[in-house]
Amino acid sequence: MMKPDSKYHQTGMTTVGMALILAVVIFISTVVIKLVPVYLEHFNVTSVLNAVKEDPELGGMTDQDIRKTLTNRFTINDINGVEAKQVKIARDAGHVKSLSLDYEERVHLFWNIDAVVHFNEDAEVGR
Repeated sequence: MMKPDSKYHQTGMTTVGMALILAVVIFISTVVIKLVPVYLEHFNVTSVLNAVKEDPELGGMTDQDIRKTLTNRFTINDINGVEAKQVKIARDAGHVKSLSLDYEERVHLFWNIDAVVHFNEDAEVGR
């Protein structure tokens, strides 16, 4: 078996190939670093809605009391992208039926490119 002539045999990666791979890795890292906090905040929003829906005093609360409770919990959990007034409270015969929240977060990635993440959360209240 003949060994290939080193003049025609290429080993390793070219500078252009390495630059392309590095650019892709940097792009993906930037997107992940910018979007992870948005999803972590959404996780906190979901946990607040679920905690409020499990509150045994929820049935006797007015909409204003529910929004005050949500505001307090949003503040405690350091949730800044959502306000309690955005939460829709559905009632059935005077009892709270569900809490729903439909919102979106806009995150600046780089230059004039933004990422928009849309969330729609429903917390059905059991009687």
